[in-house]
Amino acid sequence: MATTSPSADLRGGASRSAVKFDGSEEDYQRILEAIQALPDKNSRSIKWNPRLDELLIQYYPIKRKKELARFFGVSDRSLYQHYMELTGGKHE
Repeated sequence: MATTSPSADLRGGASRSAVKFDGSEEDYQRILEAIQALPDKNSRSIKWNPRLDELLIQYYPIKRKKELARFFGVSDRSLYQHYMELTGGKHE
């Protein structure tokens, strides 16, 4: 019979998780609420519009990509892809 130790995590390995689960109802509810608060897959935290597109086109070539992506609330890969869409694949 498998038991859940205090150091076990939700993914099945104690060494990879910061989330601890001791089997109590309170822990279950805490973890459930934290998971439900996570953003959905493929959800953007930004709605692109012409003014934001203009800022991206202007500053993408001269600013650090990771900081710019953080400012817009997207991954650096998403920022790159959107920039490439806007510029027709021309990388500056």
